[in-house]
Amino acid sequence: MPLVEALNDFKKLEDKQLDGYVLTVKKQKKKSLNANNYMWQLCDKIAKKMSNEDEKFTKNDVYRHAIREVGKWVDTSCDSEDVEELCKSWESNGLGWVAEPILIGRKTADIRLYKGSSVYNGSEMNRLVDYIVGSAKEQGIQTMTPNEILKLKQLWNGGN
Repeated sequence: MPLVEALNDFKKLEDKQLDGYVLTVKKQKKKSLNANNYMWQLCDKIAKKMSNEDEKFTKNDVYRHAIREVGKWVDTSCDSEDVEELCKSWESNGLGWVAEPILIGRKTADIRLYKGSSVYNGSEMNRLVDYIVGSAKEQGIQTMTPNEILKLKQLWNGGN
């Protein structure tokens, strides 16, 4: 919608009672490539390269594998009967939040809980990006130069 039409629509709202609401109009900045975006682009390319007639991979599969390989985790224990509920609850935090039962006994279970990259700091995100870049290179996928990747990683500020 052109800006003029949008402003006319907003002007129509001036006469209406908004009950204490404030309407703010901001021009959206064009998103630039950052470490997270680049990581997802590579995950998609890796998934496509690895997929074949017998087995299909998604970018989500590649991402979750990388989280388990180099991601942040904490080990915890719970009652064996609570494993499914704990895993489901943990994984509801987001795609990268992976729960892996390590050992399930008759009474207790040990679970490894991986945190998603949305809560990673700069060094954690750098490690994940480096792993994904390495995986892409192993698949023969062209990546940015080391200097370009370094610039992306230096700009990473936790996803914001």
